[in-house]
Amino acid sequence: MVRFKTQHVPDDSRTAWIVEEILKVPASIASTILTDQTFRDYREVLGTITCPTLVAFGADPKMTDPAAGSFIIERTLGAELVVFDESSHVPFLEEPAEFDRVLSEWASRLS
Repeated sequence: MVRFKTQHVPDDSRTAWIVEEILKVPASIASTILTDQTFRDYREVLGTITCPTLVAFGADPKMTDPAAGSFIIERTLGAELVVFDESSHVPFLEEPAEFDRVLSEWASRLS
């Protein structure tokens, strides 16, 4: 069994900020988003995406299997996959410096 560690566990103030941001979304909209992402099948949409796309996944599969990232880039023209070794579902919080570096480098290639 491969064990993953998260190097950047949000502190209490960051966790409070995340909860505060989540609660800004009215319950009717939040439940619609949850229902939509749960029951709709977006696989056919991937082939219609025409803008540059960075797909970021954590290597730890406890929330989302990183193989889904490969599935996405195989069906999205010009998409690029980056897997963050020390992350699970939220690499921008779990590896913020590395995420920022990767995103900045990717965005700089767009212009």
